[in-house]
Amino acid sequence: MSTIYIHWPFCLSKCHYCDFNSVVLPPRIEYTEWLSLYKKILLRFKEIYYKSEEITSIYFGGGTPSLLPSWFITELLDTIHTHFRVNNPEITLEANPKCNPFGNTGINRPLSKPSESELLERKTAHRPAVYLSVHEESSTGLTNQEADYGEFGKGANRLSIGVQSIIDDDLTMLGRIHTASEAQEFVFEMSEIFPNISVDLIYNRPNQKPAQWIQELETVLKWPIQHISLYELIIEEGTRMKNMIDSGELAHPDCSSIFLEETIDTAERAGFNCYEVSNFARPGFECRHNISYWKYEDYYGVGPGAHSRISVNRPLPKPSESDLMEGEPARRTGVYFGVHEDLSTGSTKQKTGYGEFGKRSNGRKLAIAQTPDVHRWLEWASGDAVFDVEYLSIEEEFQERLIMGLRSSVGLNMEEIDLGIRETHSINNKIQSLLKNSYIMLRDGRVILTREGILKLNLIVEYLSGE
Repeated sequence: MSTIYIHWPFCLSKCHYCDFNSVVLPPRIEYTEWLSLYKKILLRFKEIYYKSEEITSIYFGGGTPSLLPSWFITELLDTIHTHFRVNNPEITLEANPKCNPFGNTGINRPLSKPSESELLERKTAHRPAVYLSVHEESSTGLTNQEADYGEFGKGANRLSIGVQSIIDDDLTMLGRIHTASEAQEFVFEMSEIFPNISVDLIYNRPNQKPAQWIQELETVLKWPIQHISLYELIIEEGTRMKNMIDSGELAHPDCSSIFLEETIDTAERAGFNCYEVSNFARPGFECRHNISYWKYEDYYGVGPGAHSRISVNRPLPKPSESDLMEGEPARRTGVYFGVHEDLSTGSTKQKTGYGEFGKRSNGRKLAIAQTPDVHRWLEWASGDAVFDVEYLSIEEEFQERLIMGLRSSVGLNMEEIDLGIRETHSINNKIQSLLKNSYIMLRDGRVILTREGILKLNLIVEYLSGE
């Protein structure tokens, strides 16, 4: 099983804490060009790497993908449904409360399919995705919850809303463009349309006390939501917030495990299970897309800065003569040669230089990263769109499995850890030590952190990854 991630890099503004790959939305965008390129990269993945596995989740992230025109999402999902094996997938759309598609017009009116002329008029208009991507109440009398998401639009069945705080002063400090009341109104309105609502909040903000945070969290947990992501504020280099702290304009947040411990207790008392260190859900509403990451399953990422991890279980295609000669000295990477090679210099990366064409690396995953720069991505995708491929070594795979698996209740599957890695890192002895101290438990061959272990996650990852 695999998932698909679509990255839309544009936002209405850049938040002060954000170091994600996002830029401010320009006045005008050629949406038809972007759509064509997203389709092209999706089909390129299918041509080279797709193994007919089931796609269990599609995630529109960003950026603010709720700014996308509805027809854009409709057509992109149609492409995925046509060319990939998809069966009742989770389809998540990230949204900003400021992008309320219904405004003050109310949400109980039926949504109508646009005419051909309307679609043409919208090709460069900023029409929020949920106008067409949510299901419609039709003459069949189906309720919102019962309506069929598989019909026109094949739209999102899960909405992830960036609330971040319900205190207006803190929202201003974070650089958010919505108010607390706008966020609450948006969540309540969308809950009448989407059967699965998730919200994001940020805690341990400058000058915030644990008691203040818990009061805020308790309020949001009473909203009509099924999932909540709770992230500790990290001050990232290059962000406006880092500059504000360095200049003394803001106090640096305290580093305290009290926030995390009380956060988990509060969410679980409200009926939200902690299934990952930052994610909580009512039973049955865990995010399929994120669980797939934590299981280290394959995913195909499309868009500026998008990453992919793909299992290698068949030889890569041999290049044609024209492929080899065209555009030299262009950078032709491992998608063709089985090594990460730069023909302009003749050099190869040591960790991926596994020899002759067709030979597999000693790793089992390919890592593909698309350029984060919007203009370069457009140029790359408009051209030959040769993927920049790197084979992960066994050691690199282990480090990624360790970080992803231990974060969640899925745990680390020991059967997937190479025997040589176990010996090099003395994994068996370390696991016995962690068991003795009640930091982990073993279940069906998986290492899962206890509550005490979750509070020491970073230390445990460092301990297991060391030699």
